Amino acid sequence: MGKLNTRWLVSNRIATLGAANDFQGVSERNCQQPRPGDKTTLFVALWEFEVKPGCEEKFEKVYGADGAWARLFAQDASYSGTRLVKDVERERVYLTLDFWETREGYEKFKKENAAGYELIDRECEGMTVREQELGEFVS
Repeated sequence: MGKLNTRWLVSNRIATLGAANDFQGVSERNCQQPRPGDKTTLFVALWEFEVKPGCEEKFEKVYGADGAWARLFAQDASYSGTRLVKDVERERVYLTLDFWETREGYEKFKKENAAGYELIDRECEGMTVREQELGEFVS
């Protein structure tokens, strides 16, 4: 995996899809600081997509907070939400952030729901030029 582009780390350089205060609410609700012994964590799967010209609106609907991926993930109690952000400097480039309580919960869900994953992935493959997992993060 390549080095994470620092442009994504500067919040004022990202155009979010949805109200900025929604993102703050997700952060405050889900980003709990671990305390000794309680095993409180937050796991985030981070993906970057370059969307084909003309597919932006459809992509935003499918990959957004209420889209097909989020609805699939919402079947699991350890899923905490999805955030879709758009790069303001690179046309048609997006990030998705999928929030889970633990990496184990995320991995278990993917394994148990492989057929649903495959179905949505197949339906979405025509919308993107490329997609890349940027990393998995725990706090």
